[in-house]
Amino acid sequence: MARRRMKSAKRTHKRTRSPHPRKGTPQKGLLLGMDLGPFETAIDRMEAQASRAYKEARKHWDQSDLLMKSARKNLEGVLRLVQKSPLMRQTKNLAAAKTNQILSTFNIPTKRDVKNLSHRVSRLEKRLHHLAR
Repeated sequence: MARRRMKSAKRTHKRTRSPHPRKGTPQKGLLLGMDLGPFETAIDRMEAQASRAYKEARKHWDQSDLLMKSARKNLEGVLRLVQKSPLMRQTKNLAAAKTNQILSTFNIPTKRDVKNLSHRVSRLEKRLHHLAR
């Protein structure tokens, strides 16, 4: 009887072990028994397209950065030339004269007027100070 029990114990042990150890694990490219080959190739193609698009976008970004730097440098050069030109000096002088005309029309003192008046006031204060002695 002891032998029979051992045989039955061995049998149950054999029955609990799977006869095919890899039967429960999915094979590569299979999901629920379906072949995923076309899906995997489509995913690979999409990944390659995304990679190419990223590289191209990065290239354009670098080119646009260089263009912006070049444009900024050229604009600064043009502004320097314009500021040094005699036409710019004439324009500034004309604008200052017109500004003074407008301010005097509205009886608003300019910086120069305020400066002259402050000098006159200080001279008058000095005279008063000398007279008071």
